[in-house]
Amino acid sequence: MDPSEIESLIENRQYEALQKILSDMNSVDIAHLLTTIPTSKSVLAFRLLPKDLAIGAFEQMDVDYQLRLLEGFTTDSAREFVGAMSADDRANLLEEVPATVARRLLKLLPPAEIQATLELLGYEPGTAGRRMIPEFVDLQEGMTASEALVRIRRLGTVRENIDYAFVIDHERRLKGVVSLKDLILADRDSRVADLMAPNPRLVYTNTDQEEAGKAMRDYDLPLMPVVDTEARLVGTLTWDDMVDIMEQEVTEDIYRYGAVSIEHRYFTARLWKVVQQRGLWILFITLANAITGTIIAGQSELLTEVVILAAFIPLLIATGGSLGTQSSTVVIRGLATGEINVGRILNVMTREIGVGFLLGAVVGLFVLLYAFILGRQIDIMIVVWLTLVLISIAATTLGAALPFVFQ
Repeated sequence: MDPSEIESLIENRQYEALQKILSDMNSVDIAHLLTTIPTSKSVLAFRLLPKDLAIGAFEQMDVDYQLRLLEGFTTDSAREFVGAMSADDRANLLEEVPATVARRLLKLLPPAEIQATLELLGYEPGTAGRRMIPEFVDLQEGMTASEALVRIRRLGTVRENIDYAFVIDHERRLKGVVSLKDLILADRDSRVADLMAPNPRLVYTNTDQEEAGKAMRDYDLPLMPVVDTEARLVGTLTWDDMVDIMEQEVTEDIYRYGAVSIEHRYFTARLWKVVQQRGLWILFITLANAITGTIIAGQSELLTEVVILAAFIPLLIATGGSLGTQSSTVVIRGLATGEINVGRILNVMTREIGVGFLLGAVVGLFVLLYAFILGRQIDIMIVVWLTLVLISIAATTLGAALPFVFQ
């Protein structure tokens, strides 16, 4: 639906028609729609939503927008919405809002929810423990399929995912995983121990979130069990967690590639902080270019004698910059996907040096033609060609090496 239509209905006070339209929409679509209209109007539209739909839309919104809505809520409404959020989403919200707001929101929650949220916030940011859901369906090995299904029915109303259940012993150590499908199709008296897949793939609470996301992707897991240092099951990561994690990690890689260390959202990052972050790299690049200029100035006598050489400086600099960017892009992406690792640095460097030499030699043929048209001097043509080859090798070498240094 067009956001302007929503605004028009609000301006004309056609609340009943607006409520009917919104009630027929999906919570994800509502979240996207409300974030495109002014906050004052979106708060009004949000209040017209049925309770379950409103909670679903609230969870789909960015933290910044959630905070704006909470500012317009009454205490009871804030308690209802924050309490209905899953523990991991709530922890993410409290992590990003100001400390005073976080303390106020925590006070609205019942003791059990406060404890669950604080446990997640107790793990290091960027780890599987911080991103996991501390709620799951657990079964005992000695249960029958019939008993397991009874437990799943009882827990299903308060668990986000019941497609898979995790089998634990009396000390809560993970023994295996069994799917709901297998339990439904099995004989009523079949033992869970016989139906489960033993020794499932798992991650620890201190495992880096990117590593956990890659493991879920590589093993095609809809749920990833998370255990503590004593191998006790404490939570799970879901496929939507994995999508969020990989998006966040790719965003960090892109920022790193662009020499930017922004960790906040675009519109919420303070302007002066952005200038500081970007300015450091700009100063570094300016210094490097100043050194280059000094070197060129030191060859002023040569350039005066052979003026035609100056015509090739922009071409050589642009070619080197482009080749360096290509190499760094390929290596950064390889590091991000796991195809390239630090242990293969020699292989990568050797390959990129070869690429630089061949590209420099091939592109140099066209430069030779250009030099011939401009100067028709064989010595100048050879100097330019050799310079381009050396610049290409240097650019691909540095372009490939720097991502390893930053890694």
